[in-house]
Amino acid sequence: MDVEGIPIETAGVVRTSYPMVGKGIRFQKISAANREKIDDIIRGIRCKSQSIKGEPEPAFSTPTPSNAATPVLKLEAYPVRVLVTALRALAADFDKRESSRSSDEVDELRLALLELQMKLSVPPQVALHR
Repeated sequence: MDVEGIPIETAGVVRTSYPMVGKGIRFQKISAANREKIDDIIRGIRCKSQSIKGEPEPAFSTPTPSNAATPVLKLEAYPVRVLVTALRALAADFDKRESSRSSDEVDELRLALLELQMKLSVPPQVALHR
């Protein structure tokens, strides 16, 4: 991959992927030279973002040992339009995604979407009183 004009060649596994946001990659067997390149890239990106608007809220929290496989997505860091686009992209190719996932993963996704749908389904009289 090439990030900020710095080439890095190493093995990695995509752990998360969000349309229009990016991917989270877990690097495997990374050399000291490539680790240094990644550190330089991160420092460069942080410097750029701080000079534009000050310290931004990161889109993901740093995983802790208890949730290392599941980074916490900070939805408040994204405009609603990005979230809508991500949901539409998920819906558009759901059949493809479903066939490549375990039934437990699909059930977990269905439950999360059902919970969101229930929260978005506010009765009209409640919405008027807000």
